[in-house]
Amino acid sequence: IGKVPSRALATLASVLDARRRITSTLAAISFRAHEEFLFCAALNIDEEGIGLPGFIDQRTRPAFYVGYPSVSEMEGILKTHIPPASELWIRVFIERFKDIELPVRNAIQILGLAHKLYTNDSDRAKDKKEVGREETETTKLNVEIIKKYIERAYKLIVLCVNGKDINDNPEVDKNAIFKVFRNKEKSMHQN
Repeated sequence: IGKVPSRALATLASVLDARRRITSTLAAISFRAHEEFLFCAALNIDEEGIGLPGFIDQRTRPAFYVGYPSVSEMEGILKTHIPPASELWIRVFIERFKDIELPVRNAIQILGLAHKLYTNDSDRAKDKKEVGREETETTKLNVEIIKKYIERAYKLIVLCVNGKDINDNPEVDKNAIFKVFRNKEKSMHQN
């Protein structure tokens, strides 16, 4: 809500106070809020310095601070959001980020991308064919391999979030990224 301009929030003020009504003079319509109407909005930590306009701030009390999830909560969230990742992937991920306050959205993106990079890695597929064995769900993964893919995904996400140009970074395997997104696009068109 901190990114919404004050002018846009002005119409919201009347529904949040005793009037409980939104009126659009431009459209000549008025709506009354349901008696059980509740309002919930998020204000990110980095937006708190800017704050909300006073007329909205007064009407949005009480305010609750929601912090980062605990390690066990994060583990549960990852298990529900990333079903193809095995317990080992999640354990390695949790061990890597246990001391970092990582937003849930970033954790899901990083682990999801790491798993996709692993499954779409053409070098890994070549090794599998040369060995002459089929990889199954029961095949034990080396923890170091999982760490490598998690680190690659972490660097990619951090670089993208921080606005860095991935084309100028030698650590980024651009072919792997594009292959993941191409495969995702293909599967979307097939469904």
